[in-house]
Amino acid sequence: MEKWEIPKDRTYFIGDTTGDIKEAKEAGVKAVAVTTLP
Repeated sequence: MEKWEIPKDRTYFIGDTTGDIKEAKEAGVKAVAVTTLP
């Protein structure tokens, strides 16, 4: 984000685990949860 000067309020973290959602929160960005098949 810093490299390309993208503001946090325009950034989404897409993940498939609760850990991903936690990381997004810690980074101060929006999270999008997806489900995946094994």
